[in-house]
Amino acid sequence: MVQQERKLTIPTSPNLATRCRVRNQSMSASSDDEKWSFKAQPVPDMSRKFVPKHDHVNLTEPEPFHLSTEDRHRMYEEQMKRRVVEEEQKQRESRVFKANPVRSASDLNKVGVSSVEKKTLTEPKPFNLRSEARHEHFSQMWEMQVEKDLENERAKFSSFTARAVPKTVTDSSKVFTPRRASKPLTEVREFELNVDRRGEVRKEFEKRRADKEAMLEAERREEERRRQEDEQRELKELRQSMTIKARPVPESVYTA
Repeated sequence: MVQQERKLTIPTSPNLATRCRVRNQSMSASSDDEKWSFKAQPVPDMSRKFVPKHDHVNLTEPEPFHLSTEDRHRMYEEQMKRRVVEEEQKQRESRVFKANPVRSASDLNKVGVSSVEKKTLTEPKPFNLRSEARHEHFSQMWEMQVEKDLENERAKFSSFTARAVPKTVTDSSKVFTPRRASKPLTEVREFELNVDRRGEVRKEFEKRRADKEAMLEAERREEERRRQEDEQRELKELRQSMTIKARPVPESVYTA
């Protein structure tokens, strides 16, 4: 099978809407540039001095604020002042003393003094309480019970009743005779206290510790003695090695 030759793919740019928009803007910008021309301002003349011009404009005159809250506050203050004045006026009027006029004899006769009834004074009466009646009743009952108990005590101590003679006095068979107990006697045993046992254990422990300390002390002394002997021997060997030995005179001295 013969393969057909394929043509190369030629890439083409996509037709995007943004492309048209950019072109339109660039075209409009170029048209504006062509329409408007740049004109530079002339160079100022430095020989003339700058003189500012006075602007004849009236300055702004501030006016005070007019708030409704201020009106309400002023109205409330006036009301409060009027109320305070009225209260003070009432207090002053209430403190002023005004006595009633004295009645004349003719006025008393018109009223009819003789016809006034004379009332008797109120006579106080004691209260009739139920608690007082109950108290009286219980007091009487208590007194009666106490009196009865006293009478019983007097009757009890006034009459003497002797006890009957015990039968052991008249009948010898009923005399109490102790019997020998069949229970064996208690055997007394030596008791062992825990303190004594702990003391023996402690004594053995102290003995073992003393033996161990003596053995360690003997070993230490033996070690010390050996160390001293080694030091003496090493010192002796050192001294022997340090003995000065003169070298013989060379033969050249004698031949000369």
